Amino acid sequence: MTFTPTHSEVYYGISIGYYNQFKEAYSEINKMSDGNGNVQMLDLSVDEQSKFYWLESLQRQALMICIVFQAFAIEAFVNMVAVNLYDEDEFFNNFEKMGTEKKINKIFSEKLKSDYKSKHPEIKSLVDLAFNLRDSLAHHKSKKVDLVEMQKDPIGYGYHPYQDLMTHYDKIDDVVKAYEQFKLCVNTLLGYDIFEKQMEDLNKSLQFNINEIFRKGFGIELSDDI
Repeated sequence: MTFTPTHSEVYYGISIGYYNQFKEAYSEINKMSDGNGNVQMLDLSVDEQSKFYWLESLQRQALMICIVFQAFAIEAFVNMVAVNLYDEDEFFNNFEKMGTEKKINKIFSEKLKSDYKSKHPEIKSLVDLAFNLRDSLAHHKSKKVDLVEMQKDPIGYGYHPYQDLMTHYDKIDDVVKAYEQFKLCVNTLLGYDIFEKQMEDLNKSLQFNINEIFRKGFGIELSDDI
């Protein structure tokens, strides 16, 4: 009996935990705004300003961790599915160095008998979003800033030190759906929950071993229901 452990559920749990932190920080910052999303720092006390900067930092960090671990969860799940549906040697010889999307296309085509791109566009859109945002964080590109021009008109200049990251704020609610929706899609096509199937097979194997111990050691035949 073999068992294929994976970190996908752990990664997903981390992603959701930091998603909740992001939402809480986002909500607290909005309470400090003027109703239009702008925080008037001069109207805040010193303690309120300190709280704002702390919340802003927490918000950015939580957003980044949420996105990265959502992508991690999907990738780990894809690898686990591939190891289960293919021979393990084939996985490590042919799959391991593939990009995640190529792995998904191959699994859907060969094992799930479905076309990932044409049959599951909504799932693909969510997965693509998670990985595109993860890549934008992992491969961030710096931009030159004209400090003189920015000082003349900070608002009109349109620069914020975390401007690229801020564009992800309105997408995070979709990002956190990616792993669960993708997993549901795979399980539906398989016709069973792959995690539950592994546990059922593992329990059957353990039960068989226990029965054999009692039969050979004590001459006792146990019921298969035990």
